[in-house]
Amino acid sequence: CEVMDPACFLEAGAKSIGPGHFQCAFDCARSGQTLAIYDRDADRIYFIAGELPGKNPNDPVMPFIHKKVDVTGTVYHRAGVYGIVIVKVEPHKPGASGAAAAAKGAAK
Repeated sequence: CEVMDPACFLEAGAKSIGPGHFQCAFDCARSGQTLAIYDRDADRIYFIAGELPGKNPNDPVMPFIHKKVDVTGTVYHRAGVYGIVIVKVEPHKPGASGAAAAAKGAAK
């Protein structure tokens, strides 16, 4: 999975994902845009949800914008939209399976 800016992705598509889009995503996140986790294998976006009011949901992923990560948390699916309340985020470890992880409440 990769940390990304979902607003830019919805407007510009795949060209808005990757290291070349880092500064724009970083600036958007600092301005209040909620980041998301993009699972390329499933072509699925997980919007990051905060566990508590007043806590910025972007905080755990700010160091990982447009980097591959393994994320553990509680996944929610409502009305066709996926969200995740993050418990743990770390750099991606090759060989992890996204589909299996999502079924266990994690996004990889």
